[in-house]
Amino acid sequence: MSQKYNKPSPNFTGTLLVLTVVAAGATLVVGLPAGWVAFAGVLVTAWCHPAPMLTGPKETPATSREEVLVFQHRIWLDIRNSLLLGNRWGWRSLWPGVPPRKTFFVSAAAGALVASLPLSGHVPTMTLAAVGSVVGWDAPVVEMPWQVAASSGLLAHHVLTAISTLLQRFASQPEVTVGIRPLRQMWSSKARPALLAAPFLAVAAAWAVGWGLEQLGQEVAAWRWIGMAGGAVRALNLAVGPPLSRIRLRRWRSLKEAERDWEGKFAEVFTSKEGAPQLVDRMRTPCGAIVDVVDAPPKLMAAGLQGRAEMISAAYGDASTRIDVLGSPNLDAAGQPVPGTAHQLRARIVQWPEGAFPNLLDPDLDDVSRDLALESVMARAMDAIGVNRMVLVEASQVADLPAKIDPRLGELAEKRERRVRKQIEKLGEGHEEEVAELESSLEEPLESVGTSPFQGVWRWLRGAPKSPLVTPDDSPLAIWKTTWAMPGIPTPPWQTIQSEYLGIAAECSTVIDDESVEVDAVVERREGFLLIGDPLSDGARYTEESGIDLQSVRNVQAEIEWEKRWEQTLPQGAQPPTTRFEVTRDAELPQRFAREGLVLHEQLFATKTGLDAGETYIDPRGKDLEKGMRTSITGAQMVSMVGWPSEKEGPGSRHPHLFVVRWSTQPVPTTPQDVSPAEQAGPVSTSASAWVLAHQINSAFRAAGVKLPKPEVVDAEALTLPASSKHAWKVTIRLHGGTTLVDVRKKADAIRSQLTCPWMRIQSAGDGQVTLYIGDPGPGAKLRRGADVQVRRVDFDQAFVDSNITNLSGAVPELTKMEALESNPQVEVLDFDLPSGVDFAKVKGNREKLRSNLNVEFLDARRHGASSVRLFMAEHDPLPERVGIPFDNLPDTPAAFGVNALGEQTVFDPLENPHLLVLGGTGSGKSAAISTMLFDLIRRGFEPVIIDPTKGGRDFLFAKDWTIAPFAADVFQAASTMKALRGELDRRKALNGQYDVVNIDKLPEEARPRHIVVIVDEFTSLIGKSSVPSKSDDPAADHARLEAEAENDARAIVGNIVGRIAREARFVGIHLILGTQKLKQDTLNKMSGAEDIKVNLARMGLGNMTQGDRMSAFRNPLEADTIAEPRVGRGLFEPLTAPHPEIMQVWYEENATLKDHLLEEGVETPAAEMLLDPTDPRFVVTPLEDFVDVVEESVVDPEPIVEDIDLELGDLDLGSLLPDSDTAPAAPEPGSEVVDIQEPPEIDDPDAVGARSVRLSELYEGTAPWDLVEALQEMVESEPVAEVLVDVDGLDVESEVGDTYLDLIAEVTTGSGAHLRMVTADDEPAQSAADVALHDEADESGPFDEDGFDFGFDAPPVVRGGL
Repeated sequence: MSQKYNKPSPNFTGTLLVLTVVAAGATLVVGLPAGWVAFAGVLVTAWCHPAPMLTGPKETPATSREEVLVFQHRIWLDIRNSLLLGNRWGWRSLWPGVPPRKTFFVSAAAGALVASLPLSGHVPTMTLAAVGSVVGWDAPVVEMPWQVAASSGLLAHHVLTAISTLLQRFASQPEVTVGIRPLRQMWSSKARPALLAAPFLAVAAAWAVGWGLEQLGQEVAAWRWIGMAGGAVRALNLAVGPPLSRIRLRRWRSLKEAERDWEGKFAEVFTSKEGAPQLVDRMRTPCGAIVDVVDAPPKLMAAGLQGRAEMISAAYGDASTRIDVLGSPNLDAAGQPVPGTAHQLRARIVQWPEGAFPNLLDPDLDDVSRDLALESVMARAMDAIGVNRMVLVEASQVADLPAKIDPRLGELAEKRERRVRKQIEKLGEGHEEEVAELESSLEEPLESVGTSPFQGVWRWLRGAPKSPLVTPDDSPLAIWKTTWAMPGIPTPPWQTIQSEYLGIAAECSTVIDDESVEVDAVVERREGFLLIGDPLSDGARYTEESGIDLQSVRNVQAEIEWEKRWEQTLPQGAQPPTTRFEVTRDAELPQRFAREGLVLHEQLFATKTGLDAGETYIDPRGKDLEKGMRTSITGAQMVSMVGWPSEKEGPGSRHPHLFVVRWSTQPVPTTPQDVSPAEQAGPVSTSASAWVLAHQINSAFRAAGVKLPKPEVVDAEALTLPASSKHAWKVTIRLHGGTTLVDVRKKADAIRSQLTCPWMRIQSAGDGQVTLYIGDPGPGAKLRRGADVQVRRVDFDQAFVDSNITNLSGAVPELTKMEALESNPQVEVLDFDLPSGVDFAKVKGNREKLRSNLNVEFLDARRHGASSVRLFMAEHDPLPERVGIPFDNLPDTPAAFGVNALGEQTVFDPLENPHLLVLGGTGSGKSAAISTMLFDLIRRGFEPVIIDPTKGGRDFLFAKDWTIAPFAADVFQAASTMKALRGELDRRKALNGQYDVVNIDKLPEEARPRHIVVIVDEFTSLIGKSSVPSKSDDPAADHARLEAEAENDARAIVGNIVGRIAREARFVGIHLILGTQKLKQDTLNKMSGAEDIKVNLARMGLGNMTQGDRMSAFRNPLEADTIAEPRVGRGLFEPLTAPHPEIMQVWYEENATLKDHLLEEGVETPAAEMLLDPTDPRFVVTPLEDFVDVVEESVVDPEPIVEDIDLELGDLDLGSLLPDSDTAPAAPEPGSEVVDIQEPPEIDDPDAVGARSVRLSELYEGTAPWDLVEALQEMVESEPVAEVLVDVDGLDVESEVGDTYLDLIAEVTTGSGAHLRMVTADDEPAQSAADVALHDEADESGPFDEDGFDFGFDAPPVVRGGL
């Protein structure tokens, strides 16, 4: 019957309890039965406990405080009823229960102690006596029978039992029972020492209680024994009670903890109508996961609770903790879980704190953590793919693991290592044998770890478990074979599950200590199991009992991957091929500067029935399956689909139903020159190089600019060594789809562009096959033995075709030999056999085309037998830059002056080439070439004549002592010299006639004159006519016209005599070397005897010549060798016997060096009778005297002009031409120099212009003569100078430019309009400037007549002025 609570009553529970305790203690002191007092006090307290005042509706608790008060009141009511045996809790003091309760023994021991205390009747006797004295009653002496003690103890036991029971109920705490299982748990835990010490404590406590009771006066032995038993039990409870309570209450405490944790969180997730899950159990796994077993609300069931997993995780509030809601298996009659089942209501909420998820690769992982992790992984994976969850049936280890070892072996090994290393350090040097023994001892295995008996006993006493054995560190990783069931579904959708293996593997993976742990998963859909762990690595090993091997597992995984890839690659609805694991292989492509090669993979596939491999997969029209497959293969850098060869048709054919896919996830070379060959060549089917080349060629054929069907590679041969920095390949392909060789040739440029290779050649291989030569065999490539000939052969085949050097059937010259030229290793010598229909003329005529197509800078063709041709070729310029004369290796043939591209010395032989034209601009090396030829000609006995009106022969000063005529330094001197040469020509012709021979070389030795070589530098400017002014009434202007006409007359003389020498002089031993900067096409045509000049004139061109220059200079300019880069002394030489101008490099030496060598060889200077005398009046050509205005005119007879008249002056008295005199001077000896001395003209008015006379001594400060020239130059530029007086000695020495310093001073003086005069020591004039200007070496002792005429070499200088 419910009790109503109307109003609060005063609560004296605490006071009554204190009074009860005090009273009980007092009764113990006076020897009264304390159990009675305790029973009565607790009963009164319980009876007096007031009912709480309730403020809620219908007298219900309104607050949590009121709920607690109601609960406490009910407890006191239950205590009251228990004390009065009014409920079942009151009878617990009479029966310990099964298994027995620990509280029963504790309270019984307390009752025993209370009962064993000695009782005294003294207080009752005194009380009765006091009462008797009042009422007059003789009070008896009260005795305490044993029943009183026994009842006191029972009541104390009853009270303690009731109180502990109700307190236990108040705390909702389960009973702590005593039994064998709890004791075993204690024994196996760290509580073993307490369990071992408990008997000793019990004995000690019993003895202490017995002694105490005896001291208190307990004389009854039975009560002492009862007290000792109670004390022993209390001591046992003191020692064993706490650990026993911890063990027995561990699950309850965990459950209470779980309830506290989830109470608020469940309130957020579940409504009051749904109801919250009821916690059933909580456990912690060895890995640290927390598993809370709950009963789901009936409205939700376990499946609905699993669907609230995300909400529960959100309510949990800890992002680092992973929450999984898993099903719970059904339990059998024995309370054991039934594998493969799922409870309808019960579920497990798994909490994975950060770092708690186990490493599934760990072979030592415990079963509980493993199974829980696997179930969590599969639950998440199944939810992700939208299929029903699966439950774990079994998980077993199938990895072939080594035997487990003691984990302390590693520590012992480290200690041994440190100890041995210290010993080795102490030994030092000179103890090699001892060190070797110690080193070998480190390799001995440690089989076991020894333990001393004391350590074993101590571990046993402490209850410490043995160290579990572990798998060695170097063992394979774990592989768990798991079987699963899907409740309610007999056949799970394994194919769907198999397709999501990556998701399962990702869920299995975790991060431990900031290190990622990647776990693989393989789904075997046919047999219905999963492999989780490390089933695919190279180190994976399976046990024989499992019936699994690595290759079969890899095939299963590969099949899954390929199905997904084809699904992503093929159009929707297309049939994917079947993976054939008969061919699954890898190939390694060597990489330069890398230890590991590039790995490529190959997989065989078979098409479904009715599908052709080529049309459907290899080369489908309008589809690029390779691109799609490259996207589907993670990280693929290359994907290639090629055919599988048919056994009947051979290499390069395509099986109708089989094909292979090749791919690589590493960067693959994109050009043939980057594809490295293997050290040992292998077949195409297993060669990584051939795979990459096939991919490159197929990509090129399928490119937008080519659009040809993909071929198949038949063979791939490396033309270069593996160590080469770049490579070239010979690849034979078989064409498909109707493609022909003609189609490939048409697209050759586009194919080469797609391959991005600088070199590609195409040849027919017959039977529908084509050979491609691709790559880069150029500089830097290391060709294999014999490959150079092969490369050259195909290069020349292509070049011959491009140059139209083929016959009607397309045959080209065949390369038979190739070697480096011994005289010039830069030049290659190649011999070719000419096919019928191709002759040497065809090769020669297309030489320039062939050179261009071969991309070489030098190419020359020569006959080599009746049906062969020899080519000389150099890729780069084969000539040296600037070479000195090899004085010790000059040929016997005269005029070697350089070297050609073949390393041969270039020779100008005047006997074969009577004359030579040298063409070259400033700085081209023209003068150097002439100097070198002149040097060798002088060595061979030729007598030179130098005509250089521009530089005065400065470039040929070394030959001055060997010339037969003085240097001709202007046009008049040139004309005089040429007339002297004409006289020598006539003399030699007469000599030939005298001996009746046609060539002087056939004259008797004693009468045979030497050959003469005439050097005419700047020839075209020398013979070119100057413009002539019109006639004028102005005497000065008309005189200028006469000067120009005189100069042109002299030029005409030079040109006419040069033409005559070219026509007639080759038989008399006179040869011309004409040098010029420019040569117009009609320059030679305007000369007398132009045709003879062209026929007898060898040609040389130096420097950067234009095509017009070549057309003007050479007979066969179109076939001239190509000059790659103009350099000093580099040019073309075309002797009369050469078919075309040949490239050559001129030697060069300084003038002093050439002269020194001539002197060293003892070359004789010409005899005096051999010298020519251009100053002979018969030959001399003088300029018109300068015009001078005078105040008084005088009548002067006009001087007759003689134009190119060959006068016989032998009988003419020259003295008759001189002014009257008493005695005519004697004619000069032949060959002597005559100095013409004239009086300087008067200066009309030097003061009018402020001009003055300058002495050189004023400018000369004892420095070098060159400084004197520069000082004079500055003087005449800064102020007017009328006259320069030479009063300094030592100016007749040769300067750095070849002229004497006196010549340079005379040139500066004349150029400024002043006069140069020689003065004596007493400052009197000795000679005029006209006597010394512009001559080479004036002979001071030369013959002079009294009028001052000089009959030596130098012609009179041009005098600026009038008559």
